[in-house]
Amino acid sequence: MIPKVIIWATPRSRCTVFHRSVEQIQGVQTMYHFYNIAFYNGINRSGKTLGRPEVRVVFDNYSYDELKTKMEGLAKKEGATGVIVSEHQFSFYGDVYTIDNIVSDEYDHCILIRNFWCTLRSLRNVFQKLNTAVTANNFDELCSFKQLYEVYANLMKRDLKQNILILNTSRVSSDPEKYIKHFCTHFGFTYNPKCKNWGADSYSSVREYPIKYIRDYYCGTALNSSNWMPEEDINEEEFKHSLPKEIQSWADEQILYWEKLNDLSVIL
Repeated sequence: MIPKVIIWATPRSRCTVFHRSVEQIQGVQTMYHFYNIAFYNGINRSGKTLGRPEVRVVFDNYSYDELKTKMEGLAKKEGATGVIVSEHQFSFYGDVYTIDNIVSDEYDHCILIRNFWCTLRSLRNVFQKLNTAVTANNFDELCSFKQLYEVYANLMKRDLKQNILILNTSRVSSDPEKYIKHFCTHFGFTYNPKCKNWGADSYSSVREYPIKYIRDYYCGTALNSSNWMPEEDINEEEFKHSLPKEIQSWADEQILYWEKLNDLSVIL
């Protein structure tokens, strides 16, 4: 059986760069955040679109059931050597559609985190570009590490013997060849040197994401990238105190869940 992996992450965790990197594996079939579309824009839509209903374009063909069928079909494609599906943690927090009734037992799982404060800085910057209110509610809707930890806890409770690998992309960016090779070995993929340097014009399933403003503002830098770049420095205390008080309080709660995941993440 070919390897099948779901990558879980919050937005701004460098998950798009990671996706671009691992989709260079020869023959791997990928899906990028399509359940995200189902959550916010599909016919089952449960998401809030950050209080901005005017950006909600409804895609009738992005139902959870149709996407489950699409995901299951990836492994059947001619020449497929594996399947990698990237998703955000919030996409399975609707009233009906959850991890348990979407994700089959055949999948292994990789959870991505990033330096906590770099994640929040990146999200704040995108909110400012999109004129989205920088509030604790909006941060929590997209970037709940409590939800991400609950994904991990859910997978552990299912006792399905999946491999669960946790990676910190701030470390990955410091030595991408070592960490992506580890990812490949852990799950049974064959490493491709292009996973380190893929070229800006290389194929990416990210380009199939149908919502332009998300491609442009949330994914644009990563989509146009050609290789891993080191994490930018951050003065964590200075940045924290630049945030509104309500977000600082929210961050104090969320970092506890981030730390639990970081303690489980691989250090090579």
